[in-house]
Amino acid sequence: MSGGSEDIFLITGRLENTSGKPLTAVKLQFELLGDDNVAVLRDYGYNRKAEALRDEEYEAGKKSLADMEVEQIAAGAQDEFRFIFFKKDIPEFQSYRIRVLESQP
Repeated sequence: MSGGSEDIFLITGRLENTSGKPLTAVKLQFELLGDDNVAVLRDYGYNRKAEALRDEEYEAGKKSLADMEVEQIAAGAQDEFRFIFFKKDIPEFQSYRIRVLESQP
């Protein structure tokens, strides 16, 4: 896929909140896998409603979660996710995997 002047690899999907309570964010780990399903590159991101949590000031502790004004995912509701790898930054890989690292109430 092309993203402006750079080629990208885009992972997209949907997740569902099956926890029975509202969630503020779901932190996901995106892994590109080489032979034998060994991760050759990994990074993390959040569901679409919580993508602002990748903000440098939030990650550095300079902003609180309340400052970020993230819309919760209601119990039983769905949200999308997406993650972009720039082709120039990734080694050869065979497949990818997505893991849930944590969910924040």
